[in-house]
Amino acid sequence: MARATPAEHSAEHTARLQTAYDAVVEMARGDRAYYVLAALSAAIASFGLLANSTAVVIGAMIVAPLMGPILGLALGLAAGDRRLAGRALVTESLGVLLCLLLAYLIGRVPLSLGLGSEVMARTQPTLYDILIALAAGCAGAYAMADARVSTSLPGVAIAVALVPPLATCGLCLGAHRPELAKGAMLLFLANLVAIQMAASLLFLVTGIAQCRGGSALSAGRLLRRFGISLLALVAVTVFMTRTFLGLIADRHFRDQVEQRVVAALGQTAGAQLDSLTYDRGPEQTDVVAVVLTPQEFAPRQVAEIEQDLRRGVDPRIHLVVRSLSSKDADANGPVYTLRAKPDQETTVTREAKMLKEATSVLSERLGAVSGAELVSLRRRDEAGQLQFVADVRTPELVVPDQVADLQAALSEKLGRPTRLVVRSVLARVATSQGFVDPDLPPEPTGAELALLRRLQQALANQVALRHPTATVSTVRPRVQPHRLLVYAEVETPWPIEPAEVQAMQQALRTYVRPDISLLIKSVISPVAGANGFVPVEAIPPAGD
Repeated sequence: MARATPAEHSAEHTARLQTAYDAVVEMARGDRAYYVLAALSAAIASFGLLANSTAVVIGAMIVAPLMGPILGLALGLAAGDRRLAGRALVTESLGVLLCLLLAYLIGRVPLSLGLGSEVMARTQPTLYDILIALAAGCAGAYAMADARVSTSLPGVAIAVALVPPLATCGLCLGAHRPELAKGAMLLFLANLVAIQMAASLLFLVTGIAQCRGGSALSAGRLLRRFGISLLALVAVTVFMTRTFLGLIADRHFRDQVEQRVVAALGQTAGAQLDSLTYDRGPEQTDVVAVVLTPQEFAPRQVAEIEQDLRRGVDPRIHLVVRSLSSKDADANGPVYTLRAKPDQETTVTREAKMLKEATSVLSERLGAVSGAELVSLRRRDEAGQLQFVADVRTPELVVPDQVADLQAALSEKLGRPTRLVVRSVLARVATSQGFVDPDLPPEPTGAELALLRRLQQALANQVALRHPTATVSTVRPRVQPHRLLVYAEVETPWPIEPAEVQAMQQALRTYVRPDISLLIKSVISPVAGANGFVPVEAIPPAGD
């Protein structure tokens, strides 16, 4: 087989360039198929945007024919073919108007689902969009120059996405959102100019622009042909760079605010940041944090977080915390978990472990207090001291002695001095017959009733030996693992000392059951007569 001569190679190369030139000219012609495909792609893109479907929008990109006239404009400018450039510009303009009109009419339909994320993503163009369009323009021109890669044109159409910005612009105009429509139109114009400039350069480099002869290109000719396009590209690049830098600043601001809010919420057991929104006005930055929490945040807590944000992020911040009631529980009771970003996992995991241990200790100890329930727990450090604030729902106040016991248990469990503050939230359950304890077991019968009577009699005897004027008003036995907890309320002129409780507990263990743990609540109610204090039952009833 004979080898091709250099002249034959040159003729073959020239023929390929002419074929590519003719193909671009054909693509720039606005025939019926062009307008049908433009209308169909606009409709598909519009409905896909309204349905917030990425797959449908991609389908519209493949169908869209707007890439052809832009390549024709690029070749016309590069080759100095005014007729081709003018025809391509008219074809592109008519296609753009058709897409805008159809999208506007679809946007005016009252059954619209609103503007979703697919629409909003095309209303804030950035520098990235310029770079994508430049690369896509080079790819499109190269695909026309080399028949071997011409099958990649659909991929180029998807990458540059010409119709979706136009459809977004029309939908936003139909929805009376001109500020969003402006951003979408800017994205389309940036794509158009960037593709045209990149494609023109590739047509010059590959030789397609010179395949039909013409004078040599000078700097003056290049400036006349591409001056307007170059100025437009520089203008949109500057604008999109400013937008890009603004988005970076907004992302940095959001990350700073979110990081500080999450750190502050980490001191409240069970509190998690659900969402964060903000509005940066000229005089004030409004931040709204939606928080999932077992106990709503008080104004004082919000003020502390706001002060931290003002010191570390923006002195104009005004914080609003929206508390949404949310409680986690497992088979053993309340569970407090914390969510963390990857860069915060170590700190938050340590915080969650501390809160979990503190919750476990308090829940167990409060189980000995009838009707008491741990509602929320938060941690805060003051002057380097570890401090917990617990909200406890209880029918009776949690007294300082009980808080001291809880505090000692916390310090022992955590291995460091700890201060505990308990806020008692009084809550009692009433029926038509009076107040009841929702945690009380059913009325005892049989052996349980016999045990209760023995406890009542034995405890009354022990109290009478030590406090003749005191009266046992309530005895509540509760079976717990490895012990029988006996809770008693005693009306007395003065508190019963722990040593006395210990002696009574030992007597009950000897005469009733050996696993009894006694807890006595002293209800101070002195009743005095002329000769001293008297028992409460000695008071005659009304009417006697």
